[in-house]
Amino acid sequence: MKAGSWSSFSAVGNIVSFWQGSRREGSHFAKKSRGWGSIDFIKNLFITLFFFAIGIGSAFGANRFSVATGNWNSITTWSTTSGGTAGASVPTSSDAVTIENGNIVTIDITNAACASLTIGGNRKNNSFPRTGAIQFSTTGNPVLTVSGIVQVGGTVNNASHGTITFQNGSNLICNNLAMGNTTKTSSSSIIMTSGGTLTINGEMTVAGTGTKTWTRGTGTVVFGAINTLPATVFT
Repeated sequence: MKAGSWSSFSAVGNIVSFWQGSRREGSHFAKKSRGWGSIDFIKNLFITLFFFAIGIGSAFGANRFSVATGNWNSITTWSTTSGGTAGASVPTSSDAVTIENGNIVTIDITNAACASLTIGGNRKNNSFPRTGAIQFSTTGNPVLTVSGIVQVGGTVNNASHGTITFQNGSNLICNNLAMGNTTKTSSSSIIMTSGGTLTINGEMTVAGTGTKTWTRGTGTVVFGAINTLPATVFT
């Protein structure tokens, strides 16, 4: 019996059987006495391992792809696959998020979070549009925290474009931020005309071909590390 291959178990008398769907994977004779071989111990061990496996799976996170223009905090915005069916749960701090296929996602809450964020592209069929954008709500001081990288401009298709539009009182916090990349031709725009705060705790990079523009306006940029900013990007 392969460890971790079962989905359920049953106990009849002293016999504990482990199942994968409708197929029995194996059985174990358990002693009635307490201790390592007792039936109670085996039951409790299996239950513990089962929920531990669920926890490990959740810790690694999942993929979330935008499939509609809408709010971050709405399941109608998200799918588990590129171009898939809407209705996936709202992204969490462990999820990898992609905004694509011409969708604009509005950050409408103060605790939006994900592990990484890619803005722009079209992963499903390499077709157009290959744009993607996030914008912050004009009310409620919305916040998005990205524990990893924010990639503005897709890495899958050429001629993709990513846009971030801040509003007064909004806040984007990330570890790293990349405008463009060396893999594909992509362009990117960061617009802070109406204010807002961008906090980059690590590195900011500008790479590859394609137009990159950063309209500062009245916004604030906070760096947690030493960065050299290309003057050609800031307008």
